[in-house]
Amino acid sequence: MVVALLACALWPIFAIFPGCATTQGTVTQITNSVGQVTSTTIPRLQQVKAGLWRSGQPHTPQEWAFLKTVLGITNVVKLNEGSEFSDQGALDAGMTLHYFPIDVMEQMKPPGPSDMKMQQILAAMRQPGTLVHCTEGRDRTSLAAAIKRLEDGWSKDAAWAEMKANGYHEFLFGLTACWKRQ
Repeated sequence: MVVALLACALWPIFAIFPGCATTQGTVTQITNSVGQVTSTTIPRLQQVKAGLWRSGQPHTPQEWAFLKTVLGITNVVKLNEGSEFSDQGALDAGMTLHYFPIDVMEQMKPPGPSDMKMQQILAAMRQPGTLVHCTEGRDRTSLAAAIKRLEDGWSKDAAWAEMKANGYHEFLFGLTACWKRQ
């Protein structure tokens, strides 16, 4: 059990454990701002509010182009480490990259990401045309989106329920400690 929990936190190394598999390849239907429905394989891509989207890691030039041309994304807030995946595709597509990595120790060990780091992430998320993402869009991204929800007037219970619905892992004690401080 402990090994499986640690494996989820270290997904890039141990993606073979149940419950930790990537969503790469899952097709999601998206309706853009003018009502067009299209499909994408970007994991857990969801609209948080007008001009703000969340997801797991986009991988292909086609996914980055989709984000820019269909959804109007011009700013990317990257929460995963550069060693997990590259966002060169965002730069190649002419997007602005805001890099705020939340490493494994911050995820696992309280107190987790600092309040200052979370405020910097939120500031970047306030720009129109923004995508916030980590590797899978479950934990780091759910935390950032939930704190944004609080800022936008959601109750803590509603934001927590959305985190859980997106696959948030409570055993990431650093992220959970950060959430409890909100």
